[in-house]
Amino acid sequence: MFLESSRIPQDTTLEFDICICGGGAAGLALARDLIGAGLRTVVLESGGFHRERRVQDLYAGRNVSRIYEDEGGSFRDYLRSTRSHYLGGSSNCWGGWCRPFDALDFAARPWVPHSGWPLGLQQLMPYYQRAQKVLKLGPFAYDAAYWQQAIAAGRFQEFPFDPQRVTTEISQFSPPVRFGRDYRDELARATDVTVILHATAVDLELDTAARRVSRVQVRHLDGPAFGVRAREVVLAAGGVENARLLLASNRQQPEGLGNQHDLVGRYFMEHGIVPSGPVVFKRPIAGMDAYDATHFFRNVRLSAAGVSAAAHFAIPEPVQREHGLLNSRTYFGSVFEGDGTATVESLQNFYRWASRLYRHRTPALADIGQCLRHPYDTGRAIVARVTRASGFVTGYRMEHVVEPCPNPDSRVTLDVATDGLGMRRAVLDWRPTDLQRHTIDVVRRLIGAELRRTGLGDVDEWEPPAPSWMARMQWCWHHMGTTRMHQDPRQGVVDPDCRVHGINNLFVAGSSVFPTAGPDAPTLTIVALALRLGEHLRRRAAAPA
Repeated sequence: MFLESSRIPQDTTLEFDICICGGGAAGLALARDLIGAGLRTVVLESGGFHRERRVQDLYAGRNVSRIYEDEGGSFRDYLRSTRSHYLGGSSNCWGGWCRPFDALDFAARPWVPHSGWPLGLQQLMPYYQRAQKVLKLGPFAYDAAYWQQAIAAGRFQEFPFDPQRVTTEISQFSPPVRFGRDYRDELARATDVTVILHATAVDLELDTAARRVSRVQVRHLDGPAFGVRAREVVLAAGGVENARLLLASNRQQPEGLGNQHDLVGRYFMEHGIVPSGPVVFKRPIAGMDAYDATHFFRNVRLSAAGVSAAAHFAIPEPVQREHGLLNSRTYFGSVFEGDGTATVESLQNFYRWASRLYRHRTPALADIGQCLRHPYDTGRAIVARVTRASGFVTGYRMEHVVEPCPNPDSRVTLDVATDGLGMRRAVLDWRPTDLQRHTIDVVRRLIGAELRRTGLGDVDEWEPPAPSWMARMQWCWHHMGTTRMHQDPRQGVVDPDCRVHGINNLFVAGSSVFPTAGPDAPTLTIVALALRLGEHLRRRAAAPA
């Protein structure tokens, strides 16, 4: 059922078995999994059913990462505008990409600093298969051979590359599931799950032994402050906010909860898409659309079993080891008429501004004038990007998504400034490493070599100056890694069961527990880990006191 926090009397303390702080993909996947488990569960959601400016403003923070500046050098608040702070969380702005992590993504790799999970793909596989259904995907099949047979003849054929050098990998697309919309009725009917709206957890109080969370302090922007007592507390507020709440809960432990080794907030990771130079094809290629990002989203031409799919190139583990590479995904991107011109840049800025995306500057008279002075070019550019018709394509380029390299200096800390609830705001310092640039350079050469060997095409030389390669990135808005999982409390914030080291009843759900992030979208893994945590919490509840 749903409850508005404004109706809760001031200084009330509510009693539950499990308290989940956050109503995004992780929090609601966990709450759904606990329906019927005989546990009284509460979900604290900061927002309501729709986006509200005042709630979004709670998450404004200071960014000191120059790489998040837009093309004009100005900065739009990344932390506020790249998250959706209402029921469903970031699933409200998610594109639907799904793929389980590779076995390699869980491994400790000598050439990747700080890599390795305390669990492997096989341990997570049963939960991946359950998460597949939660996200309304097709069969649990991610091999290219299956999709080449399942998709209508001629629409998808693998590139004839040497699989010892370059392979084809597949992602599926969720509709996408919007947790706050698609599962709202189910949550409303649940008698053992209560979702409290406009309720922000602002502090975690410990018991006298400092071993358990005894009370979650909750506030409403205009209404009461109240508390929640629960046997188990789960933070599911996202990669930045999980760390922020742990650091801000510092009345009993000045360094923050779970931060005895200065790890909370460290190892922040994000996925970036880096375009590289042109690809020249010598002849038409059957099934090219499967590798072209222009056609990925909800492409019915590349679908089977009711779900769309997309293909991309990957580098096998032995080659990654040979060259010291991070895991990656590479696909092609169509270059349309006018790309790179002032007219298209003005149109793109209008789109970003209208969509409230963070990489934009406020439209100026110069943008309007540019479009009006060139009406023919403006019209063709709009038609090209709306229809994405092949007649407007002037060429192709490679686009790379590279796994972020874990870096302890890439981190979230607290500012002196506070939000409308009195919490200290977050400061973000995201620091990619040169290993990501090295990976892009080598991957481009490997794919170019295969294009030449097969006679399909070639790639132009591309060697951007080292200081500027990050400026080419387009961000995916995946916040990961700030409460990383590790068996050793000196190397991680949570243990393999996602329990915060040193605090018996405090758990973390979501991508903040990722030690490494792979090159794929995190949502399927987030949901799988939430289902695994749900099973663990049910076992704890059933264990003798």
